[in-house]
Amino acid sequence: MVNERTRKAYINWLSKLDEVNKKYKLKVLWMGGIPSEHLSMFIMEAPSLEAFEKASMDPENIAMMATETMEVKLATSMTIEETLKMFKSLK
Repeated sequence: MVNERTRKAYINWLSKLDEVNKKYKLKVLWMGGIPSEHLSMFIMEAPSLEAFEKASMDPENIAMMATETMEVKLATSMTIEETLKMFKSLK
């Protein structure tokens, strides 16, 4: 169950999320979560780490961060061939 304050905060945040993401050129590829743990998970594309950091500090996002567990993990998306080339180049 979600209390009324949290429900309203989510509705407000989600209704503005596309606008905030466009502002920083972010794209949500996947969104999910575990409500009982207050855990939200996103897979996002960003033009740079700086753009993601600025979006994270946007006032619209700060309000939600107070209610959720947030952990950022950087990942890359490469083909098998690109991954093989990268590992072969490592010393």
